[in-house]
Amino acid sequence: MYSAFSKKSCILDRICLTLLNMDSINNPPISAREVALTVLSTMNSSHTDEIFSLTFERSSLSEQDRQLTTELVQGTLRHRGIIDFYLSHWFQGDFRGAHPELKNILRLGIYQLLYLDRIPDHAAVNSSVELAKHHLGQKPAKLVNAVLRRAIREKDALPDLKVRNKTETLATSTSHPLWLVRRWVTRFGWDEAEVLCRANNNLPSLWVRWNPLKTNRESFLELLCESKIEAVISEVSSSHVLLRGRLNLQNWLPLQEGYCTVQDVSAGLPVQLLDPQPGEQILDFCAAPGGKTTQIAETIGDHGLVIAQDVSFGRISMVKENLNRLHLNSIRCVEGNGTSLKEQLFDRILIDVPCSGLGVLQRRPDIRWRRKPRDFQTLNRIQRNILEQAIHLIKPNGVIVYSTCTIEPEENSELINQFLQDHPSWQRDNASKWFDGGVVNPKGDIETYPHIHNMDGSYAVRLIPKSTA
Repeated sequence: MYSAFSKKSCILDRICLTLLNMDSINNPPISAREVALTVLSTMNSSHTDEIFSLTFERSSLSEQDRQLTTELVQGTLRHRGIIDFYLSHWFQGDFRGAHPELKNILRLGIYQLLYLDRIPDHAAVNSSVELAKHHLGQKPAKLVNAVLRRAIREKDALPDLKVRNKTETLATSTSHPLWLVRRWVTRFGWDEAEVLCRANNNLPSLWVRWNPLKTNRESFLELLCESKIEAVISEVSSSHVLLRGRLNLQNWLPLQEGYCTVQDVSAGLPVQLLDPQPGEQILDFCAAPGGKTTQIAETIGDHGLVIAQDVSFGRISMVKENLNRLHLNSIRCVEGNGTSLKEQLFDRILIDVPCSGLGVLQRRPDIRWRRKPRDFQTLNRIQRNILEQAIHLIKPNGVIVYSTCTIEPEENSELINQFLQDHPSWQRDNASKWFDGGVVNPKGDIETYPHIHNMDGSYAVRLIPKSTA
C-alpha cells in the first residue's frame, strides 16, 4: 500500500510540474480546457478529485475557470460512453485505437457541443483544435476540426442508439461499462438496473452536516435562510441538510469557519450507527479525508480520544486540514496500517474500508471507467484483512462498524456473512435500533441506493461480541 501511494504521489507531482511549467511567464495563462485535458489524460493513474485539488492549488485558474474545468471533466466522464459511440460514427478510422490524448480532446469538444449550450459551437471547436495543435501537432488538429465540424452538422440527427442488444443499448445510452450493466441486470432485473444507471447520471445532491459544537440545527437553518439558501432536513439524519441551488463552497463562510462540513447523508450513517460516547477511545481505521473522523469528535462533544489512522502522510494531511478548520482537539492522527496500534485497545472502531466506490458514481463518474471485474477479488482481500486486524484492537464488549460506499454484495453483506461464519463469537447488532426501516435491510444492515434514497449508495453493519448481546 505504501509503494502504491509513493507511485501515485510521483504521478501527481509530475502533473503539477507540467501545469506549473505551462503556466510560467513564457507561456500564456493555463486554460480550463488545458487542465481538463490533463485530468482526463491521467485518470487511470490517480483519482480525479486528488488531481483537481493539487492542480487548483498550484495553478492560477480563476474561480470561474475552476468551475468550468470541473464541469468539463465531470460531464465528459459522466457521458463518455455515449460520446464515444457518436465519435465512432464521426471519426474517420478506428476511434478506439486512436491516440489517448486525441480521444480526450475530441471527447471534451463533443461534450461542449452536445451538453453545454452556454459555450458557442465555434468556441468549442477552436479551443479543441488549439489543444490538439499544442499537444499533438498540425495534422491531428486538422482531424479534430473535421470531426467536430461534422458533429455540428449532424447533431440535430444523432446516430441511432440501438446497438446489438437491449443491454448494450442501456450501457451505451447511460454511459456505463457493459460488464457493470450486465451485472446489475442479473442482480436487480432489467427495469431497476435501468433506473439505477440513469440515477447515476444525475448531478449529485449537496449535503452538509452542521457542527453541534458551534451551532444547533435551528440556528444553522436560520443562517441558511439569511443567506437565501434553500435547505431541506434529511429524514434519516437530523444532522444533515440538503442545500438546493448553486453555491460557491470555496468562498462560503459557514464552511470556512467550521459551522458545517460537506458530507453526503449516507456517509454520516456509519458514525450514527457506531454511536460514540464522550470519554471513549475510538479508532477511525481508514480516516482520510476525515469527514467521519470529525463527525465522531463532534458527536462526543470533543471529549475523549479519536485516533485517525491512514496509510500515508498525504492522506493524513487531508484529515488534519478538516480538524483544523473545525478546531477539534480530541483527534490524534496516526500514519500506519494498524500494526502500530497493537498495544492499544479501543471502545469503538469505525472501518470505512477501501472499496470499489460503485455507490458514488454521481459524484465520481471516473470510477465507472476505472473499475474492472477483477478488482472485487483484490478489494475483498484488503477489506477482510482490515476487519481481521480490527477485532484484535477492540476492547471486550466493544463495537465495530464496517462501512463502504459501494452497493456490491461481495464487499458488503457477503463479506460480513463469511466473517461471522469464521468468527462465531461475533454477531450483527440490528441497525433498526438507530434508524427506521427505510435504510435498513432485512439482515439489519444499513443499505442505501442512489435511485431509491436520494443519497449515495452505501453499506454499514454494526458488529458486537455475542457476550454483549
